[in-house]
Amino acid sequence: MQHQRLIFLFRRAMDKTMLPDEHRELHNLMAEEENRELVEQLFEEYWQQFETNNHMFDRSRGSAILDRILSVPGLPSGKKQVYRYLQHPWVRVAAVLMLVAASALYFLPSMDQQPHDRLSLTEAAQAYGIEPGSDKAILTLGDGRVVVLDDINNGLVANDLGTSILKSEGGQLRYDQTDTPPEAVAYNSIRIPKGGQYRLVLPDGSRVHLNSESFIKFPTRFSGDRREVELTGEAYFEIAHDKEHPFYVKTPKQTTKVLGTVFNVSAYADDATTKTTLVEGSVEVFGYTGKPIILKPGQAAVNGDKLPELSVVRANLDTELAWQNGYFVFNNEDIKSIMKRISRWYDVDVEYQGDLEHKRFGGIFQRSKSIAQLLDNFKETGIIDFKIVERRIIVIGK
Repeated sequence: MQHQRLIFLFRRAMDKTMLPDEHRELHNLMAEEENRELVEQLFEEYWQQFETNNHMFDRSRGSAILDRILSVPGLPSGKKQVYRYLQHPWVRVAAVLMLVAASALYFLPSMDQQPHDRLSLTEAAQAYGIEPGSDKAILTLGDGRVVVLDDINNGLVANDLGTSILKSEGGQLRYDQTDTPPEAVAYNSIRIPKGGQYRLVLPDGSRVHLNSESFIKFPTRFSGDRREVELTGEAYFEIAHDKEHPFYVKTPKQTTKVLGTVFNVSAYADDATTKTTLVEGSVEVFGYTGKPIILKPGQAAVNGDKLPELSVVRANLDTELAWQNGYFVFNNEDIKSIMKRISRWYDVDVEYQGDLEHKRFGGIFQRSKSIAQLLDNFKETGIIDFKIVERRIIVIGK
């Protein structure tokens, strides 16, 4: 088990996807005498892949940097001594390259003689492995089994009470009912982590695009006189038309009833309001107080803790639907609201300093771009600044 964990962390380091709190764990596993043979084997494999005409590191410099990297505060002295088995020059240089690639946290300041807060946003984002979101989801089956969808191959994922669950390219999960489904109905759920999104085709053919930090619960087949799912977070729905079996989306503050149409629901627990935005067709929205309302295309139903009764507002569809088209669209929006969306997509925490009142911004940005590019655009206004420390964005008002 320890060897498997060491290999896993090593590969994450090579892919530059290692998290800051995994660095010390890798150091400690490498320092165990019983892992010596495996460590040297991993380094040798890496060295063979390394471009030998890259002269950034010579052997003497590599050894010196490795010594400095191994002097990590808090690392037991006994473990530091065990590292001395890395004596072969190619092993030591390979070790430097791998550890530096995994954690520019150790390398950049010591080589450039700069404190962390002098790193550019681009350098810091690279150092801490902050990347745009991607197709990630965790599926929980009716019997409690958990499947991390981004870790498995395309094809059949499972069979759940007569329903085939299939993963396909482009981050999509599809539910196919059998001709003779059983009487029992299983419920599945999908959770999208920060930095993720996923697409789902429900048993009736309805399509759902789930945004970061979202959760949906649904049956593996629809039965009775209604189709119903539960949602927290945000999702874009394209509902298969079935006049005899209306479709319901339940959130903590709203329930949306449709026969077959296209709409977006934003129902994050940490947002002040819940909003259902209609793209085409017609929907009926119920709040937890007052009468239901019927929306027309281009309208949105909004309510929340401070606005318990539903109200109808005109929707900006370009803004509301930008996320599922691969964009951020900010329209004279306050910085805290903007950073909340950025935090979800890039999987970062946010801290605020200075005067941020009345700081509002606009713009269109591709969600596939680096977070540094996005933040640099805001910095150009001259009224705000940013620092990146580990996976935390510090927003500084001027």
